Amino acid sequence: MNILVVGNITKDVYLNLDERRNNFEKDAEGINWLNLGFNGETHNFFGRTSVYGGAVVTLEILKNFGLQAGISGAKVDFVANEVKVEEVSDVRHRYILCKDDQITYLTPSARSETIWVNPAESVDWLFVDRSALLSKELAQKIRTFLSVSTNTKLAVYADKTITSEGRKLLELAELIFADYPLPDNLSLPGKLFSLSENGAKFQNLEREWKLEDVGLMTHLTMFSIVSGTIFAALLTGKSEEEALRLAQVNIEGSNLYRTLGKEQLESAKPCKKEQCQLELMAAGYIQNLKNQDKSMLPKIKSGQQLQNGVKKDSFGISEQLKIAFENGTRFASWRETWFVHGYEGLNAEIGLQKKVGAWVEKILSCQKAGIVPVIEPEIVFDGHASVADNTNATATFLEMLFKSLQKGEVSLPGCLFRFEMKISNDKHKIEDLPEKIAIMMAKNLQNKVPSEIAGIIA
Repeated sequence: MNILVVGNITKDVYLNLDERRNNFEKDAEGINWLNLGFNGETHNFFGRTSVYGGAVVTLEILKNFGLQAGISGAKVDFVANEVKVEEVSDVRHRYILCKDDQITYLTPSARSETIWVNPAESVDWLFVDRSALLSKELAQKIRTFLSVSTNTKLAVYADKTITSEGRKLLELAELIFADYPLPDNLSLPGKLFSLSENGAKFQNLEREWKLEDVGLMTHLTMFSIVSGTIFAALLTGKSEEEALRLAQVNIEGSNLYRTLGKEQLESAKPCKKEQCQLELMAAGYIQNLKNQDKSMLPKIKSGQQLQNGVKKDSFGISEQLKIAFENGTRFASWRETWFVHGYEGLNAEIGLQKKVGAWVEKILSCQKAGIVPVIEPEIVFDGHASVADNTNATATFLEMLFKSLQKGEVSLPGCLFRFEMKISNDKHKIEDLPEKIAIMMAKNLQNKVPSEIAGIIA
């Protein structure tokens, strides 16, 4: 099955406004306000990240369901946790200002024209995404294509900007998604799913969710996740009721950077507001590293120093972290050194699991305080074991560590990871060259560090 998505690609740029440097006020309803006078005054932000949205979200969901799909006029690849966009003439940018879990938008005054390129291959389904500007010209091109490609089925997302020509397309569609009341005079032979910010409905079937549960996700992304999930579910043989259920799970379980895969939908947990904020900061740090923008990197405080502060001030760790957050700390490294005597030595070390458990508690407390933890294990090998044996020991350790983190309900997308391996071994000094050690360490990081982690830093 081949699906062609027609829509615009957006890039949402998130700026985390710094409450220490901006004078925020709250109204009676808890809404944050900031006076932005155009008088040359400086306003500060401490983190920046950007994510692709619009048609890219729909494409990601379709691929997650194992469907072959593409976007008209663009080449989009998903490599690991990154989206690579090529061969597209225009990407629409939106700027999103964030204060805690509240956002406001800066968007272009005019919407971009949607690209239509006649597909070179046969198309089973044509999906007109919510991000598309369904102009008179685009609607005519689609109608012309459908008149030639008679086996192609049509699905259309209709919002309040749809033109009269676009409404005529709805009469040809087998699936329709709408987030506004459609005119009564339309003849709609296809299945109609009505969407809102708080739920989705098909005939007498309905699913609801709370807008606050989706964190900092934009409205456009929300609607794309719901319509894309329902569409993909129906195409893979799910019932309308099951499609609505999966849409709810996906909207509540996704975050800013990825939707859930088909296998994950059954066991997904909703992303809490605090968790989404942590993930935003962690991903922003990694993106600034990739952009080599060191001026945007916030300072990483030492978790050990925070712990020392606990002893000095006789506060509990949670209270001390809360104070650190109020003083501007957003990243804290938690470094532990582990001495390993080869593969057997790791398994035999007394109290290792207990020590890891205590470490996990600190990391979880860090996240609960709104601070992104940098997990920093230092592995030191001594004794007479080869690098191969030490690599196996490291693999066992990393596997145990991340199982403990997940069991402790630590949000991995809200963590950064820094890893150091030291060799203290005279016996294999000549054999174990730095290149060999680096290759084995990279293999462990690739195989044993979960892809959910926000990133690995040096």
